[in-house]
Amino acid sequence: MAEILSYNHYRDMHNDVQLSAMFFGKNIQNIPFFSSTQTAVKEFDSYGLKVFTFTGKERDSETGFSYFGARYYDSDILTGWLSVDPMADKYPSLSPYAYCGWNPVKLVDPNGEDIEIVDNDGKKYTWTISGKIYYRNLCINDRYQSQNVKNKLNMLNKIYATSAGKKVLQELVSSKETYSITNELPTNKNATASYDGGENKFKMGKSNDISVFAHELFHAYQDQKGRNNPSIYNEVEAYVFQGKIMDQLGIDSKFNSGISSSNNSKYEKSMNNLVKKFSAQDFNYAISNFRKSANANKNGDYKGYDFIPSGFNSSNSLLIGL
Repeated sequence: MAEILSYNHYRDMHNDVQLSAMFFGKNIQNIPFFSSTQTAVKEFDSYGLKVFTFTGKERDSETGFSYFGARYYDSDILTGWLSVDPMADKYPSLSPYAYCGWNPVKLVDPNGEDIEIVDNDGKKYTWTISGKIYYRNLCINDRYQSQNVKNKLNMLNKIYATSAGKKVLQELVSSKETYSITNELPTNKNATASYDGGENKFKMGKSNDISVFAHELFHAYQDQKGRNNPSIYNEVEAYVFQGKIMDQLGIDSKFNSGISSSNNSKYEKSMNNLVKKFSAQDFNYAISNFRKSANANKNGDYKGYDFIPSGFNSSNSLLIGL
């Protein structure tokens, strides 16, 4: 199938450069080009698509700034970033506020810090914390989203709507990595889904379960923090985070197999306590009893996992503050 989006540059009657966006062969957007990515005149139509100037990034209607995921950009007055480049140490000769090294005509500055939804046909849609998705820098509304993309978008937006999920997703989006959410089968054949830290990839299989995705999302967060070794410590954290998301969304997490126990009510109580508020006592008890008590380990899936990796303890758990 041919690409549904295309772009054309042309000069109008005043010899000014214009960008024309075509969707299914129909001209739906035109914007004039200004230097320094200055704001352009925007046009809207029934497709619900929106022009984001030549940077292809969303302009915040409240602040008037362009949102790039990690930072905001002022295209009208400063023509620069409003905060320091998180990778400024790599370019000591440039101002940490410079957009494209002060050369916006020749260069572009993609954020390079994305969460992508990979559809069944291989097309990649970029999710931003604004709750929208983009294909080739155009915002795509739900009319043109496949059911698979809608499901993944729904998971991301609902998790981001919680305080715990917001913190974790912001950390991943502002990192130097690009994360992909796919329908690939999980690495562990017995698992519903998995996170592959080597590829920064969520392998969701056929699952669109928010609870399952929240668990794998926390593993990505742990990986980002340098805690990627399999351990009971990490699993307890991920199951508690999973429970927090469900709790903050008002969804019963009784089916969370990492929290539930068929033989130890004290373990179950400790995990539920952690969902509400972190305590070292509950955390340590949960780690010590996870293997023999958690329904998640009924089949011995975590039999070979270390309990607590070297250097880890209850005082530096990533759950603190969530």
